[in-house]
Order: sequence, then C-alpha cells, then structure tokens
Amino acid sequence: MHYIILKEYLMKKIYIHRDLERKFLHMSEFFKAVLVTGARQTGKTTMLKHLAQGHNRTYVSLDDFFARQLAQNDPVVFFQTYAPYDN
Repeated sequence: MHYIILKEYLMKKIYIHRDLERKFLHMSEFFKAVLVTGARQTGKTTMLKHLAQGHNRTYVSLDDFFARQLAQNDPVVFFQTYAPYDN
C-alpha cells in the first residue's frame, strides 16, 4: 500500500520555484524579449515554460535549429512568427 502511494507521489510533476523567477518577471515588464542563459540541467526551460502557462507569453528555444536560423537570418520574421506578448 505504501509503495503505491509513494509511486503516485513521485510520478506527479513537482515544480520547484526558483529565485530567478522574480527577476525574470520584473525584467519582462520592461522588455518584450528576455534571454535566459546558464548551465545545463538547472531548470531554465522548466521555469520559462512554467511562467508562460496562464500568461500571454511566448516561449521559444533557440535549441530548435529552424528557430535559431530564423532569428539569425531574419530577426523581423522571427519576431513576427514568435510574437512577443503585448505589455
């Protein structure tokens, strides 16, 4: 019985709030695009996707080859395709 409850608990996705969230939200009030960089596996993507839920925000990863190429070669079309939210 305890094993089943523990297994169900562990299968739920538990979001860990990060100190960077407040700074990101503050900066996003002033800038339409905010770049988040850092070491691998530290929760950048998880945080950004979490903050985008329920808000009028667009999440774009430049790990995506086509998004990165578009951003490099035609930034105007990039921002038309991945329109930032309106303040």
